[in-house]
Amino acid sequence: MKAPLLTGLLLGVIGAAPLAQAHPLPARNAMIQLNNDRVALQVAVPVSALSGIDDNHDGLLSGEELSRHTGDIVQQFTRRFQVTTAGADAVPDFVWVTLPQAGSANPPPSAYVVVLAAEHFSAKPSSLSVSTSLFGGAVGEGQMVLRVQRGDARELAVLDKATPQHVFFQGLLASLGGFIKIGVEHILLGPDHLLFLLTVVVAGANWRYWARIITSFTVAHSITLKPMADFWRSEGGTSTHPPTWIDVITGERADYPLDGGGQAILRRTLGLPPAPEALET
Repeated sequence: MKAPLLTGLLLGVIGAAPLAQAHPLPARNAMIQLNNDRVALQVAVPVSALSGIDDNHDGLLSGEELSRHTGDIVQQFTRRFQVTTAGADAVPDFVWVTLPQAGSANPPPSAYVVVLAAEHFSAKPSSLSVSTSLFGGAVGEGQMVLRVQRGDARELAVLDKATPQHVFFQGLLASLGGFIKIGVEHILLGPDHLLFLLTVVVAGANWRYWARIITSFTVAHSITLKPMADFWRSEGGTSTHPPTWIDVITGERADYPLDGGGQAILRRTLGLPPAPEALET
C-alpha cells in the first residue's frame, strides 16, 4: 500500500470518524483543510444529488441503503467534487461515507450523507480550485457553503448551479476583484438596489438629504447582514440555515438575538410597527 493511501486511511479512521459523530456536518455545508500538500474534506451531499441510491424513493437514505450503495456514492463523489491547483487534480487517498447521525445506535434516515476524504497533491499548492455539481433538487439544496482553511487563513464561498466553482487563496488583488464582481452582481440582480440608485440619479435634492438616505440604507444592510456573517463564520450551533431579517425581527432565531434598540431601528427602517412588547410598555 502506498504511503499517501496509508496516511489518508489512518487520518480518516482515527481523526475524521469521531469528528463526524460528535459534530455532524450541517446540510448544504462543506469544509476543506489544506496542510502543505495534503487535503482533508468533509462534504454534506444531498441524497437527491446522487443517482441510483434511494431505493424506496422517499428522498432519504437509510443505513441499509447506505450499505448497499457506498461504492456508488464514492464513485459519484470523486467524479463530481473536484479539488485542483494549477490544472492538476488532487489524488484521492481515502473516501468514507456516513450518515450525519452515525454516532447513534440506530441513525435515522437522512436527506444527505457526509463524505470524508483525504487527498494529496504532488507539491504544495499556492491556490486551491474547488468545483462540484453535487447540488440537490429539493428546496434549499441548490447551493453549498464551502469553508476552506490553510493554517490561520480561512476563506468562504457559496457554490451553486450558476457558480459551481471557486478559487481560494488567490491573493489580495484577485480576492478584491472577486468581491467587487459579487457586489456589482448583487446590485444589478436586486430590484430594490436598482430602484434606490435610480432614485438617487433622478431625484433632485440637496446632498444632506441623500447623505441621510444613504447612511440609513447602509446601516440597515449592516444590521441584517451581520447575523448572517456571524453564522457563516460559526463552526458550531444547531442552525442549518442562515438567519433572515424576518427571523431576526420576529425573534424566531434565538441563537441570533437582536437587542431592543437594534430591533427598533431595523423595524423603523423597514417601515414596520414596533414590536408587541414595545407596544405594551
